[in-house]
Amino acid sequence: MKIKQVHIDGFGKWHDQDFSFTNNPVLIYGANEAGKTTLAAFILSILFGFADGRGKNKYQQYIPKDGSSYGGSLTVIADQHQYVIKRVKGKNGGKVTVTNEKGKKEKQDFLAKLLGPLDRELYQAIYSFNQNNILKALNSNNNYLVISFANASIDGQPLLKSSLYNQLN
Repeated sequence: MKIKQVHIDGFGKWHDQDFSFTNNPVLIYGANEAGKTTLAAFILSILFGFADGRGKNKYQQYIPKDGSSYGGSLTVIADQHQYVIKRVKGKNGGKVTVTNEKGKKEKQDFLAKLLGPLDRELYQAIYSFNQNNILKALNSNNNYLVISFANASIDGQPLLKSSLYNQLN
């Protein structure tokens, strides 16, 4: 699955904002407080659900500061088809719908099929590098970075072939 477009109705500092991801891989960078972490959290929230605001998740909510509607959508390409994954405020992580390129809403379990074995933690480990990941890689004596890249892929194709990964591991 490849994320092609992001539309944020309202999430933290962002409201009515669009981002296009035409390059592959995508590198998101900017000054402090530019919204990089908020954008990454938005993508995670659309795919895996909004934080519920209880316990340790209390500070992981990104309720819009301007009062706009909470949520938005991702346009993705999977198996050569385009889908729009939309999530809005609601119970259990928000109300999610997946619409195919013909405008037809898919069944409730379709997002799980698109994501396959990925959960929030695995997604972050494979597709998201942040300052903490980079520092961990720089300060480690093991093959943390090699393993991270070995697990990563572009358009479903592994960055490292399994034979190379096995040689490095």
